[in-house]
Amino acid sequence: MIHLSINAIAMVAPGMPNWAQAQQMLSGKQSYHHAPTTKKLTTFLPANEARRCSRTISLALSSITQLLENSNVNEQEIRYIFSSCNGDLSIFHHISTALSQTGRPVSPTKFHNSVHNAPAGYCAIALGAQTPSTSITAYQDSVANALLEAAVQVASQKQACLLTGYDEIPPEPLLSLFPIADDFAYSLLISPAHKAHVQEPALCRLSIAITQGQKTSTMDKQAFEKLRTANPQAKILPLLEAIAKQEEKTIILNDNQQQIAIHVSEFLGKNP
Repeated sequence: MIHLSINAIAMVAPGMPNWAQAQQMLSGKQSYHHAPTTKKLTTFLPANEARRCSRTISLALSSITQLLENSNVNEQEIRYIFSSCNGDLSIFHHISTALSQTGRPVSPTKFHNSVHNAPAGYCAIALGAQTPSTSITAYQDSVANALLEAAVQVASQKQACLLTGYDEIPPEPLLSLFPIADDFAYSLLISPAHKAHVQEPALCRLSIAITQGQKTSTMDKQAFEKLRTANPQAKILPLLEAIAKQEEKTIILNDNQQQIAIHVSEFLGKNP
C-alpha cells in the first residue's frame, strides 16, 4: 500500500468550470446543472503558443493553470504526469483527412501537436520546468492507471507530482468509435504523505493498493453518474466527491485485469 497526500485540485468539466464550484456541487451544497464546457479556455501560454496549440492541449493546460493560480506550488520543483484516453483525436482526424487528399496537405503545426506528449511539451516550455514528465494512455482505465503511476513516482522519488487527465469530444467518424459525450479535465497535486514536500497543506490523505473482485465505484446522483460515464477522465468523480464531502471511504477503479483501491481520509480542517 502506498500512502500519499492531495494538496490541490483543479478541474474543467460540464457545469463545473473550476474546483471551487465543483466542490459545492459534489458536496450537495449547490445543485448541479449540466452545461457544455466553455470553448474559450484560459491557459498560461503566451499568445503565440496559444494560437498554435489544439483545444485538447488547451483543455489539459487550462486545468493546470487553475491549480497553479490557486496554490503556492513551485512548478519547477514538481514532476508531471499527463493522462488521456486516446490523445488528441481532433488532430488525428485532421491529419488523416489531409493524407487522403491530393498533395497530402498536412499542417506542420498540426503534425507537431499530434504527438502524445504535446501537452507536456507546451507545459514545460511555458513554465520553464525541467523536471521529468510522463504521458500515458490506458483508454477507459486511464484514471486508475494515471493514479497508480503518480503513486509509484511520488513514493519512489519522494517528490511532488502534478497529475492531469484530459479528453475532448472527438469529431466524427471517430466519435462513433470512441463515444465521449463531454469534455473533461482534472489536475491533482500529489505529494508524499506526512512530509512537507510542498508548501500547500494536505487536503486529504490517500492510501492506494492493488485489489480484485470489488464493485467499481459509481455516483449516487443520476446527473453525476451520467457525467462519470460520458468521459473516461470523469471516472475521477467518485474520488473528488469523497474529498468534497470530506467522507472517509474507499474508491474502487478498474485498471485492465486488476483494480486499484483508493482509501481517502484525514481531511483538512475536519476533526478526527
